[in-house]
Amino acid sequence: MGRILLIIAVATLFAPLNTVAAESAESLVARIQAKGPDSVVHEMYDSADWNRLMLSIGSGDPAWLKVARLLSPGTDGASAEELSAAAGDVLETNASEALRVLWSTFGLGMCQFLPNKEEPRYQTRQKAIAGLEKRIRNLRSVTRPELSPARDACINELRSWESEVEHIYAK
Repeated sequence: MGRILLIIAVATLFAPLNTVAAESAESLVARIQAKGPDSVVHEMYDSADWNRLMLSIGSGDPAWLKVARLLSPGTDGASAEELSAAAGDVLETNASEALRVLWSTFGLGMCQFLPNKEEPRYQTRQKAIAGLEKRIRNLRSVTRPELSPARDACINELRSWESEVEHIYAK
């Protein structure tokens, strides 16, 4: 029995820390600062960890928004698109913080809206339009004067995606 506990203890010590569920935003920030964003993106991308990370960022929690900002330089191609989409998801939950924390990193990229019909939240045209309208409604509620240029640009960008959403669901 003692030998089994020793093996479990040693295995735990050397297990990689790449599960977002077991890793707080603060510990992920420390890992990004220690290893660099390229390394952390490489470790996490193409795994369930990346998907959980995108959901955590999309939650709008300020600690996860910092993670998004720090990871951004390590992304390209699909990983950059997915991170921008997660930043855009924050507009549905915490638009003011999204603009305050993420605008300088993601700009209009976080204001694009290309719903994935395979996601339950966007399975129908009505759900996708509701998601788009929720983002716009939340942005309109942002009243801080220093955020109004970003807010207005983001609303205009989102409005420009309405016809694309219609096109996606017309197929």
